[in-house]
Amino acid sequence: MYSKSLKDIQELELPETNTNENHSYNQYTIRVKNGLRDKLNDYLKSNGVGSAVYYPLPLHLQPCFSSLNYKEGDFLNSGYACNEVLSILIFPELKHEELDYTVETIQNFFKDN
Repeated sequence: MYSKSLKDIQELELPETNTNENHSYNQYTIRVKNGLRDKLNDYLKSNGVGSAVYYPLPLHLQPCFSSLNYKEGDFLNSGYACNEVLSILIFPELKHEELDYTVETIQNFFKDN
């Protein structure tokens, strides 16, 4: 439902799946372009929609790997992902009304921004 309802928002990159397969999402993670991820996250939370940034810091910058002496920019794609990805609510008990509200809230955000 998320993929079908959010596909026309140009600022979003949605998870891709094969048309002949189903996915059992643990997280539904979207990529928010144009530096709008944090603003969308705040907007969702202020409107009662659960969302989270699960990995705000790339693996190579985690303290446990500091001895490897990596710095910001060493792995550009992981840095981009950490700045752009946002997970929105998904779980088996999520009601259709809650899905609709989440989609509507995301659509409203992009109408205003």
